[in-house]
Amino acid sequence: TAATIRELATAASSRTYNFTPTGTFGQYIPAIRFADFVGKAANGEPPSILSLQQVAESAAFRANFGFAEASGAPADLSVRVYDTANNLLKTIAVKLKAGEHQQLNGMLANNGVTNLANGRVEVEVTGGDGKVTAYVSEIDNKTNDPVLVSAVLKGGVTSQKWVVPGVAYINNPTAFWVTDMRVFNAGTAEMPFALTFYAEREPSVSMTKNFSLLPGEIKVFDNVIAEHFASLGRATGSIAVTTSTNANLTVTARTYNQTALGTYGQFVPGVTPAESVGVADRALQILQLEQSPRLRTNIGLLETSGQPATIEVSAVIPDSLVTPFITYDLQPNEFRQISLADFAGGQALYNTRVTVKVISGNGRVTAYGSAIDELKGDPTYVPAQ
Repeated sequence: TAATIRELATAASSRTYNFTPTGTFGQYIPAIRFADFVGKAANGEPPSILSLQQVAESAAFRANFGFAEASGAPADLSVRVYDTANNLLKTIAVKLKAGEHQQLNGMLANNGVTNLANGRVEVEVTGGDGKVTAYVSEIDNKTNDPVLVSAVLKGGVTSQKWVVPGVAYINNPTAFWVTDMRVFNAGTAEMPFALTFYAEREPSVSMTKNFSLLPGEIKVFDNVIAEHFASLGRATGSIAVTTSTNANLTVTARTYNQTALGTYGQFVPGVTPAESVGVADRALQILQLEQSPRLRTNIGLLETSGQPATIEVSAVIPDSLVTPFITYDLQPNEFRQISLADFAGGQALYNTRVTVKVISGNGRVTAYGSAIDELKGDPTYVPAQ
């Protein structure tokens, strides 16, 4: 919520990656607030269930699951695996000791789930007093490139709009960028919804398609621009998911470079206007950015509420006596992607923190960084905090 955004005082992050002679490929791992860990339901209250989306265990991808306890008490977990039609495929029991982290590599395959191209996983604490979080690291079986999917609270966000920034369909001699989207209905009623594509820097160039979701259903939109919006003739932009009434949807995407040897990509969560910032809110923080011979960084800026906003983007450079900043005017629903090099003055930047602040207008803004390995072409998505 907007209140949660204002109250955040500390931001933390990490990047775990494989270092090879031909470059790095890895994943961004955010710090999880203790308040976002879940425990066993008490006093007749409904359970707090963690949800993981865009899960695959197949010939193309393998899934490594992680579970962590943070309160200092043991916890018994029920891990439930579903397909896109909400069919329960498997229930797996996991036990955590107090303070324990377990990564279960190949958990689905080891439990007989081997042909899941598109699925989701629920994690519920059914015993013990522990507090738990979860993640899945989806790994391309050809390139070994990992994509981290963090858990969200099932049905925890109620909104009428979600926006995915940085969707792409770019097919040229040097790269083949594609976006796959998923929309999950965590509610109990059928939910009509619309997908609207807004072209990068030109949100007036847009197109809308209508769909509907049954309770528990996941809609699969592979190569979403080429399959549904190709007639616009635009390669990059954002996609908004909207409903006419409040809904409990989970909207996610994966944007990746498709190569002859497999994929290199990044997981991109949808963002609501309430999860964005306005003129009365604190600045967003994007950590661990770099512009150097080994990594280049793109910065995505997105207006989510349908109203204009003027923003100030600053690059906080370690040991620098100055903080360069650039002001941008965002149109309603506008997405634009800029480069960290715009702040570098021709110099390499390491461990740079970027801040994004709305300084005027009624719009609400979200942002991200995408750090791309110059040799591998592997992107690491860094959401703003």
